Amino acid sequence: MSVVLYNRYMDYEIIVEKLYKLSDEKYRVFSKSLANTPLIVIGVRIPKIKELAKELKKENLNRFVFAQYLEADIFYGLWVNQQKISDLEKLIKLEEALSKASSWPITDTIICNTKFKDLDLVFSYYIKWTKESDNEFLCRSGYLLYMKYFSKNKGSLQGFLKNITESKYYYVNMMVARTLATVAISFENEIFEYLKNSNNISIIKKYTIRKINESFRINNCAKMKFLSIK
Repeated sequence: MSVVLYNRYMDYEIIVEKLYKLSDEKYRVFSKSLANTPLIVIGVRIPKIKELAKELKKENLNRFVFAQYLEADIFYGLWVNQQKISDLEKLIKLEEALSKASSWPITDTIICNTKFKDLDLVFSYYIKWTKESDNEFLCRSGYLLYMKYFSKNKGSLQGFLKNITESKYYYVNMMVARTLATVAISFENEIFEYLKNSNNISIIKKYTIRKINESFRINNCAKMKFLSIK
């Protein structure tokens, strides 16, 4: 287990104050409409949140408060990613944050900025989080892990496809579709056969074909093939 020496606890209110100093009103309005979140939106661009997380990486945030401000929750995840601790310790900390997430910008920004090395461990967390079917954004985070780390890994493909179930949550189904569309870039035939022969994921199938049709990384011939699926 890694040892990290922190300064004293940093008050949550100080972090929020720092975020407000970085806010942009026009961006706040845009971000609020895009995020579809019940949280307070301050209006801070992601690069500035990253800079703040790097600046405060040695602070102790063990008394952090979740689910109040959108950018604060994003900040926490980016702060965790800055820590010189093991992948397991990071995943444990991120699981706490992501299990309380209530908006896709939180999950997507945090996971897309991870840099894990222990892929067996990451795969185990992908399985663990996608089994959390009643936690919309933790489940979404699991599929994000797969998309980021395994979308070009043929050895994990069949296990991934068998693990897919249609969710009652929109943001989970959309993430599954996005992941399938990304995997299709490398494994077009496998994803085509999977979608053609899957009758119990009609919503995911529709979203996936839409994502594939919108992709700039899939050629028109392949798009026509996927559009032919009923």
